[in-house]
Amino acid sequence: MMIAQVMAGYSFGEADILRRAMSKKKEDVLIKEKDKFINQSVSLGFSYEKAKQVYDLILKFASYGFNRAHSVAYSIISYRVAYLKQHYPLIFMKHLLNSNIGGEVKTRSYIYEARSRGINILKPDINISSSEYVLNNGYLVYPLTIIKSIGYQSVLKILESRDKPFNDIFDFIRRCDGVPRNVLENLVLAGCFESLGYNRRTLIENLDKIINYGDLGDLLSNDMMPILDSYPEYDSKFLMDKELEIFGFYVSNHPVTSYKEKYKTIDLSEIPNYFDKVLDIVVYVDRIRVVDTKNGDKMCFVSGSDEVSSIDIVFFPKLYDSSISVHDILYLNGHVEKRHGSYQFVVSKVNEIMH
Repeated sequence: MMIAQVMAGYSFGEADILRRAMSKKKEDVLIKEKDKFINQSVSLGFSYEKAKQVYDLILKFASYGFNRAHSVAYSIISYRVAYLKQHYPLIFMKHLLNSNIGGEVKTRSYIYEARSRGINILKPDINISSSEYVLNNGYLVYPLTIIKSIGYQSVLKILESRDKPFNDIFDFIRRCDGVPRNVLENLVLAGCFESLGYNRRTLIENLDKIINYGDLGDLLSNDMMPILDSYPEYDSKFLMDKELEIFGFYVSNHPVTSYKEKYKTIDLSEIPNYFDKVLDIVVYVDRIRVVDTKNGDKMCFVSGSDEVSSIDIVFFPKLYDSSISVHDILYLNGHVEKRHGSYQFVVSKVNEIMH
């Protein structure tokens, strides 16, 4: 573009047309531009021979240079990213996750990747979490913004009020005056106040007392705080369901854990050790893609996961089951194979489907 501007007097717009023709290999446009380039170069004092020589080089470059420039740039970026991922995994995963806040599918994939590399990600904490993933004592901590129904403005208000750590739930509700009930409820169910010594059920059952205290604000002294009735924590099934509802994926509890213990199956992270072998696995269904074969039969590809890893699962037409849906837990028998450098599990038998 600069050559076209300096040597042939092209405007920025005209030079960009030439660039696009080169990148798209539009030969007709490039040939058409040749006379214009040479004539304008000559009018600016360059010789015809020099102008023709330069434009012939431009044509030569157009045949390979654009692809070559891209391949070099992507290679350098790939190398640098691979280096950072290998040598600085904690910081790398932090920034990778922060670049996808709000992207549920990619976030879940990155979390599985982090866990498979031994990186622990802690539940949101009202005194630690920010609007982004943060590092704390060698751990990553989930941001408050990842909790559904809690907008950025609500998170910002909490962070602005947190000039020092919150002492208890009453200190929080007093300093964060006006936090909507649904926001408070989701913060509780996300486990944000566990570090303050409360389980989730106790806070939910006492939510009216807490909100009423917050409404009275500075009218009450610290010794006039209500006493919370204590309750045993919700059962694990309820907590798992709430985690899925609030985060879109499982943060601490995972539904496959008890089934893996029951059926004595391996962790999905161990799949590479079982290449070309037949075994049983238990997976949680994240995604399903149904396709039609050439014969008009249906088969499907399932993305399945456990606590730390995931795998692609293939159901050929004879084993395709239309009743399988996202959030199901599958107990499967099959063969570990490799396709395009990635492991996949080809189902031989569906032992059980837990809807």
